[in-house]
Amino acid sequence: LLMPQLWLERPIVEGIARSALTLAASESGARLLQEGIQTASLDMQGLLLEQLRSHVWKVAASAHGNHVVQQFIMAVPPPLVGFIVDEFRGRAVEAAKHKMRSRVLERLLEHCPSEQMAPVAEEIMHEVVLLAKHAFGNFVIQRLLEHGDNFQRQRIAHELGRCCGDLARHRQAHNVVLSALTYCKDEEKCFLAQALAAVRGGAALLAKASTAGGRA
Repeated sequence: LLMPQLWLERPIVEGIARSALTLAASESGARLLQEGIQTASLDMQGLLLEQLRSHVWKVAASAHGNHVVQQFIMAVPPPLVGFIVDEFRGRAVEAAKHKMRSRVLERLLEHCPSEQMAPVAEEIMHEVVLLAKHAFGNFVIQRLLEHGDNFQRQRIAHELGRCCGDLARHRQAHNVVLSALTYCKDEEKCFLAQALAAVRGGAALLAKASTAGGRA
């Protein structure tokens, strides 16, 4: 790792940036890049970030590289990660079901405004039930419920409500339903509560949500 002041030296950062893709593929290299992202100025961060352009999809699938992409998303202003969002467009559902890419998608939903994420969110909302049951996809739906807009929450709640009997007892999906009961507006909460009250296992889930403070 570099001494913090060295990340202010443009020639040094430029040299590291030229090897960014190779570095992102290894544990030590990814740690070096993450250190730079956390320490460098916005200008120097931009030098490192630019090397990922057109390579985000591949790097995000890497056991080490995904942490580099996540760090960028958390460290720089949302407009600068627009090209990262673009690389997830058209394959957001595939990303949501991937162990590493789903984590990057979660960070995008957390740190980018809903308007910027709207095309990606639209793809996700077309597969709410599928993703709610998925080992990785369920976390993506939960992040969208937490950080999306009210219209997106409404759509998700209505999709969940149609399959409450199945989802309430599902290992992953029941957590998505709990998130909906936490973050949705009262109207959607009531809709879900009514749907859950009519199915086996629904009452227990409602009690859990009430204990956690998720219901109005």
